[in-house]
Amino acid sequence: MPWWGLTSLLLATLAVLVWLAVEIHRYFRGRAVIGAKQLVLRGVVAALLMTVVSMMVWGAYRPWKAEEAWLQLGYWTLALVLVFVIVVLTFRDWRMLIRERHLRRADLYRKMDEELGVPDRSGPRKEA
Repeated sequence: MPWWGLTSLLLATLAVLVWLAVEIHRYFRGRAVIGAKQLVLRGVVAALLMTVVSMMVWGAYRPWKAEEAWLQLGYWTLALVLVFVIVVLTFRDWRMLIRERHLRRADLYRKMDEELGVPDRSGPRKEA
């Protein structure tokens, strides 16, 4: 693996850590849209992302022997399975965000309905 590949992976890991710190900061300051479940989910996804990046770096620099072909296959299969788990958890997080957006929109419409009242939907008036 060239030096720029390793550097980019390490920068990606640093970006994930900064992103997680910003999410935690927003949550505890009360400015986050996400709830406690989503914060935990995002923490798990961040930990899995850093695990996969670490596995990539370690697996690329480890001198694999010819006898360890099955071990190497299992190692990279585990890394691929972790990536699949990350995709599934990210999809779950996205669905939770969509649900929260719909709930907030419905709450906004309910509040508007209370303040403005129900609109007159009787249709056009006929003049006699």
